[in-house]
Amino acid sequence: MLLSRVAERLYWAARYLERAEGTARIVREHSNVIVDLPLTIPPDWGRLLGITGGHEGFDERYETADEASIVSFLVADPINPGSVYSSIGHARENLRTCRDILPAQAWNAVNDLYLAAVRGAADGIQRRHRSRFLEKVIAEHQRLLGILTTTMSRDEAYTMLRLGRHIERGDMVTRVLDVRAGLLLGERPDRAELYDDLQWSSVLRSLSALQMYNRRAAKGAGAVEVIRFILGEGTFPRSVAYCLAGVQSSARQLPVSESVLAACRSALLELSSSDPNALLDAAQLHSKADRLQIAIGSISDRIAGAYFGHTAWPS
Repeated sequence: MLLSRVAERLYWAARYLERAEGTARIVREHSNVIVDLPLTIPPDWGRLLGITGGHEGFDERYETADEASIVSFLVADPINPGSVYSSIGHARENLRTCRDILPAQAWNAVNDLYLAAVRGAADGIQRRHRSRFLEKVIAEHQRLLGILTTTMSRDEAYTMLRLGRHIERGDMVTRVLDVRAGLLLGERPDRAELYDDLQWSSVLRSLSALQMYNRRAAKGAGAVEVIRFILGEGTFPRSVAYCLAGVQSSARQLPVSESVLAACRSALLELSSSDPNALLDAAQLHSKADRLQIAIGSISDRIAGAYFGHTAWPS
């Protein structure tokens, strides 16, 4: 039987690690796509704060919302709990206190990721070094997931890690869809529609979804097809449908999971009511993404109440 404090630390370690990778992917792709867009389409770094929900924390400490400040906040800021650097540090601290639960190789991989963040986060702010650092973060986390997948027993500890990963990933995907896709459906500069295929492809790349999307879709990256894939493609590990199914299957393996499963069913019902053709308006897409985020948050609250003895969550 897993102690509730150990279960909570494993769950949050997985969430923080997934958050670090998700943020790294978003910053990396935004840095790449602005190189391909004409100067008439502004880079709008502020949209990244919308994805991570960091506007308030950023505004309190930074005077200018320029590239250097926003990337510093998202990548290397030790005070911002959602930065790549802070997320990795929080994950390591959570796992340090229960390292005997993990395979030794997994703990070594967490340490390697942490040391890479300590050494490289400051360089990651600079555009010339940014891609290398962010790729390192993504690769090291993927290595850790590979070790856990192939060497960890499928017990309650593994289930908590899996729950945390899918909750965080599903939440991040809805935020990417809300902010990045929403901007493509709202008012834009003249002739911006000429670059829609590039922009929608960039949305997919920020989720490492472009290649799998191209295998599934019969044509290029259009709004309806991309929204349908990101929301409902049950075979793709970074779709909302796959994440919610992963949460549901994990919860079924745990005791006293009735309330969690009920919240999962509500979230899946909300997702199943999504008609991509009805989401081609920025306001409608925002409303749908918001409802999905609330549904995922409800699952989080039920997990906390059932297994951690509280519903107060760190952000």
